Amino acid sequence: MSRIRSSCCRAPALGVPSLGEPANAASFPRNHGLVFRWNPVPDAEDYQIEIMSWKDGAWQRDNVYEKRELFMRVGKTKKGFYQWHVRARRAGGTIEGAWSEMRRVTIY
Repeated sequence: MSRIRSSCCRAPALGVPSLGEPANAASFPRNHGLVFRWNPVPDAEDYQIEIMSWKDGAWQRDNVYEKRELFMRVGKTKKGFYQWHVRARRAGGTIEGAWSEMRRVTIY
């Protein structure tokens, strides 16, 4: 009787992006044009940025964007409270790193 031996290996984990700008609790006028920036993570192929807004007494996901760049430009934005964070990805999005810290932004 022969034994079959298999082994499995895991892909190395991706690091957590550190956020650049805007600073936590920053405020901007509605038509200012906002740019979210983060620092690169080794071996990352792209990044997801999740933006949430405060509606009806709770944080609600507005959208999740996929970006190859280390920034995301937002044009006109409605007045309100927002929070955002980023995570690195690779292998077509099948390997995802942990989310960065959450930051808040106020649009007035």
